[in-house]
Amino acid sequence: MKHRACKSSAIALFSAMLFIQPAAALQGAATDLNRPLDPGYTPTESDEMEPKPEAPQQRGRTDVAAPMGTASTIRGINFIGADVPEDVAAVAESFLGQQADVKTLKALAAAMSAAYQDSPVALFSLAIPSQDLSDGIVDIRIAEGYVKNAYVRKDDKVTESKLLSGYMEPVIGQQPASRSSYERALALSRRVPGYKVTPRLGTTKEQGATNVILDVEPKKNRFYGGYDNRESRLIDRGRLTAGGVGYNLMREGDQLSGRLSISTDGQQARSAEISYRSPVGTRGTMLDLAAAYQETRPDAIPIEGEAVQVSAGLSHPLLLDFKREVSASFRIDHLQSTNAAFGSVLTNDEITAARLGLTGRKTTKKRAVQGVATLSQGVDINSAETSTPGASVDFTKIDVRSRLIQAVGKRVRLNLSASAQWTEDALPANERLLIGGASFGRGFRNGLVAFDKGYAAIFEPSYRPLQKGDFKQSDIYVFADYGGGSLNTPASSLQDITLGSAGVGVRFKWKDMAMLGLEMAEPFKLPVSSLNDDPIYSVTWSFKYQPGQS
Repeated sequence: MKHRACKSSAIALFSAMLFIQPAAALQGAATDLNRPLDPGYTPTESDEMEPKPEAPQQRGRTDVAAPMGTASTIRGINFIGADVPEDVAAVAESFLGQQADVKTLKALAAAMSAAYQDSPVALFSLAIPSQDLSDGIVDIRIAEGYVKNAYVRKDDKVTESKLLSGYMEPVIGQQPASRSSYERALALSRRVPGYKVTPRLGTTKEQGATNVILDVEPKKNRFYGGYDNRESRLIDRGRLTAGGVGYNLMREGDQLSGRLSISTDGQQARSAEISYRSPVGTRGTMLDLAAAYQETRPDAIPIEGEAVQVSAGLSHPLLLDFKREVSASFRIDHLQSTNAAFGSVLTNDEITAARLGLTGRKTTKKRAVQGVATLSQGVDINSAETSTPGASVDFTKIDVRSRLIQAVGKRVRLNLSASAQWTEDALPANERLLIGGASFGRGFRNGLVAFDKGYAAIFEPSYRPLQKGDFKQSDIYVFADYGGGSLNTPASSLQDITLGSAGVGVRFKWKDMAMLGLEMAEPFKLPVSSLNDDPIYSVTWSFKYQPGQS
């Protein structure tokens, strides 16, 4: 275990500040690699969008001919060709006893086609030929198909794409094409950051053979900006943010993102971040590189500080289809800070950690569920040290995050998010579970408290009053959050502390190009009785510019 002492002037001034603060015991901080170095602050444009399922790809063709002779009641169904999955056969049997006319036969074909969408069969053709149905027996010809070729088309011209062709390669020639391989290939193609990909099926002269055509529309680089007035106990100003995202700059399928942030006084907090994503191979593996730099100079404690954070990682989808995903990740990150303001404290750390992660999500038309579990291990290299009293640089911790979005009708959304962390070690400040800020503890200042082990949850029902127009995504919401935890330091007063808040807000959204958010949040459970319980009024706005998008 190693520690680094602050400069003596910093210790003296900071100690004086703690002495006059009645809630000094609450001081803590935490960072998350998915957030800026300033804890509790949420960027104006997040990579996380409302989860929604991949648009289903029509995987079959149906053909129904008018019957000959006098229509009778359907007494039996005869499948000719490939074996029919049990669920599809059960749907067909439900039509027994109905009149064998054109309307019923078309409904039968449509019902079987819908059932095939949930079967293991990727591609199929279903034909009810013209036939004499006087005996009540319906012949249905079934063929399971395969992908003969995959073409990439841009501006109505076939073009080359090693990445998209590589994603489709495992399913080409597979007879019959499996649904898992087919959906994985299309899902990978659709998630390429710089492309809008629309798959289509093309006919061939061969029985059961289908061509897949990927219509590609390259995305333009985008730029965004915004403002968030939330404050921490040290940084008492809001933030202005500007950033941009570029696609396919160094190689196909990559994404380069950058963001600058500054407090409104131009002095207390300034940060810059850059991240790069790129595919590795053609099986879905992604490389992630990121770096962030922050300068702080709080008015309350006029000490200049800085922090640098770098990370590198790989992620790979173990399971991927139109509705589900399970991905594994490995990442190494390094943080070095000198008198940097993290939430409610100044830190002097040099921490390296290795992290293993597992992410799962499932989406349907009405529900989206996501969970993330991460095992983090501190690495005690020669330069590793921390100024957090009693903290270990070779810590081990497990943190879990989850999110549920449930649609109720067309206008109501129920949002539930939760986070928990467990460890037996005393953690450096940047590794603790944060409560206070836009994610959890909205009725408190950014980075108010942080725990070695603890939990937090927030429930937010929202209502969209408009069904049409450019502002139809605007919503009104209420929320309540609650959390608690402890520090693994016996001398700490942060033991079994709980806190909670509730509030109401409105988000005015113009398409997906601009947003104005207004919120009032008030504590209903204070971590200590002497803490100020005044409401927090939040104002956020953001805009995005992307050429060609309207």
